[in-house]
Amino acid sequence: MQFHRIPEEPAADFSALLIHRDAGPGRTFAATAKQIGRSETTLRRLASRWNWSDRLQAFDSAVLQKVAAAGARAAENRHREQLLTFRDTQHRRAEQLGATAELLMEFVVSSVRQHLSAGSLLQPGQIAAALGSAARALEASGSTAATALGVDELMEQLISDAATK
Repeated sequence: MQFHRIPEEPAADFSALLIHRDAGPGRTFAATAKQIGRSETTLRRLASRWNWSDRLQAFDSAVLQKVAAAGARAAENRHREQLLTFRDTQHRRAEQLGATAELLMEFVVSSVRQHLSAGSLLQPGQIAAALGSAARALEASGSTAATALGVDELMEQLISDAATK
């Protein structure tokens, strides 16, 4: 953000303005006068002559806009990281749940084979319950994976929206 000297503005007057500017929004003529060794009356006269009020207001506004933009970017980055962590966690859970469901299916098949080779039969309700559990686990695995993919789509949309700003 540029802060220029007005043509014909003496360097000493501009220097006083810069010191006053750098004191921030809570600046006072009394504090600046004490710091630079000039009277408060002189500073008020310089401020009037060289339009310090409008120049400082524009500067302060630009600084606030810059700070707000940086805060918004930081919040976006924080949310992006949280979404990525959530996505990765959901993806890992989906993989674990899918592997568990596959083990359950293998167990059901193995149990049925063992019962058949031993000549004993399982009750239809037992087979249905085991297959139902495996199917629900596979379905949950798919839903969890879809949630993780949904986060990827959301991330792409956020990146696209940020690029258009």
